[in-house]
Amino acid sequence: MGPKTDRASKYEFDNNAFAVTREEAIEWVNKVLENDFEDVEDMAMRGSEWCQLVHYCTIPEEGIIDLQKVHFGKNLSKEQIDENYAVLQTAFDRLSVQCPFLEGKEEQLKSGCYSESIDFLHWMKHFVEYMGAPMYFHAKDDREDIIRQHEERVKAAETAKKAQDTTAPAKRTVRSTMRTTRHPAVPKVEAVSKVSTRRLRDTTNQAVPRAAARVEKRAPSVDPSIVESYQRKIAELEADINHKHEILQRLATNFDKTVKNVNHYLASTNTPPEVQAQVSDMLMNFMS
Repeated sequence: MGPKTDRASKYEFDNNAFAVTREEAIEWVNKVLENDFEDVEDMAMRGSEWCQLVHYCTIPEEGIIDLQKVHFGKNLSKEQIDENYAVLQTAFDRLSVQCPFLEGKEEQLKSGCYSESIDFLHWMKHFVEYMGAPMYFHAKDDREDIIRQHEERVKAAETAKKAQDTTAPAKRTVRSTMRTTRHPAVPKVEAVSKVSTRRLRDTTNQAVPRAAARVEKRAPSVDPSIVESYQRKIAELEADINHKHEILQRLATNFDKTVKNVNHYLASTNTPPEVQAQVSDMLMNFMS
């Protein structure tokens, strides 16, 4: 059990959280998630923002929530919304947290019911503030990265499907060629006892070289399913490489932002220059 998981298991809701007005709660969400919501119902009807708030107040290393499984966007299907709430419920299960404003009320939240939506937002705000904010958080960048990665996976799947469609005619051609291929004729032997051993040996020696010559002249055939499999694997590898490259870029960007935040904090608190230099050296050694 990690530090965040241990803290979450001790969480208790305070009814004073309802004292926060609707406007204050929505303003808080927009500030944390770098968004521009006007109605809490819109947020509830997607479910992705709830998941990102849990991600905001937990440590990624503990694996509480996987944003790669969350669907972002305005026009989500029912299946995608259901998957978002499933990811959210799994995260609460891992944290050993029971939310009375979520359990048994998912359908009302998905349909945008105001009373359930605002109650859950009040609970979520109190829970996130109890858990504590991370040192850095870039909600908008995370959403855009996930949307872009999803589009790349869809594009790679479409490319693989097109490659599969282009190899389909080759299957018919190969089968047709196989049906029309004639094998070398072999002299019919009616009875072994009637043919001398020498004649049988001579006939075999003549037929085998002719058959071998025809095999050498015949163009080698490739199973289209093998070609199709390799093309699909290549497309999947390209998508995986692009995905890992995106992750490395995000890590580098987040680290740069962290260094800037640390330097800004040290400068604003009048930290001695030698201490600032030591902290900067520690961060750079960590990345190297």
